Amino acid sequence: MDTEPLIVTILIQMHGKVINVSLNDKTKSLFHNVKLLCKAEGFKDYESKLEREISMSGTITYKYRKELEKNANETLREAQRGKLVDNIYYDKLLTTYLDDRVSWFNLPQKIESIYQGVYLLSIHRGIKLIFPKEDDYEQYNLLHVATLNKLAQHFNGKVLKLSDFDMDLPNQEHYINLINDVRNNNSYTDEKKDNEIEDLNTSYIRAINNWELKLKPDGNIQMLKLSTLVGILKGLIDEPFFINIIDYSCNSITKLMPKNIPLPASLGGRKKRKIKTKRKNKKRNKRKSLRLK
Repeated sequence: MDTEPLIVTILIQMHGKVINVSLNDKTKSLFHNVKLLCKAEGFKDYESKLEREISMSGTITYKYRKELEKNANETLREAQRGKLVDNIYYDKLLTTYLDDRVSWFNLPQKIESIYQGVYLLSIHRGIKLIFPKEDDYEQYNLLHVATLNKLAQHFNGKVLKLSDFDMDLPNQEHYINLINDVRNNNSYTDEKKDNEIEDLNTSYIRAINNWELKLKPDGNIQMLKLSTLVGILKGLIDEPFFINIIDYSCNSITKLMPKNIPLPASLGGRKKRKIKTKRKNKKRNKRKSLRLK
């Protein structure tokens, strides 16, 4: 039925780090009608293999880009791995950034970076595929302005002027160096050190949560917050809709989180059934941004 709301399903294949576990009301409202399947299954890093990185978006696209037996919400709930977060209560940094110090001799990480992105898998109304067509094999990377413009044109939406939000990511190394200076200052009492470090952590978290995104020189997105991604998506379609996110990024919490912010004991939500497989002695790579702590 045309009265059923659209369900937009996307895949995140990026580096990630949780930067906020105490959302304000504005960010909470952004996450209304948004569900997230966390493949890391908790506040920890996601382990992957290079061959999985290469085939990931194509394999999952095939599963969703068709008429479904059940609607996309039920399909997400029946996923065999991951934890489903019905009410997102944290924000995270997502980045394709790979440290320039990594040489081309480190081929796995260089190859992995080529496949980084936020991919539109499907848009359904009920079980019916609305966009793209089933025989459309294009990988719609939502970090690319051309993809955003195409969706906005198709669904009578609009694309935010991304350059208005473009700014450098707060320099984490700067804060870490300041914290180390405090720790090594023998003239400070332990209490003063703790207070100074807490103030620096608070300043960093405040700065990064006021930050939105960073663009590449070509105008496409290099890094952004999860909440910023959702805000961009919600402007693309001129009708109410739901968003389902399949998140393969790392989900550990930044070590610079202030002590006065209570950390959640676990991700929460319903843990998905795991399929037992024989363990093989193959090396798995943790997908981390090299600049995130």
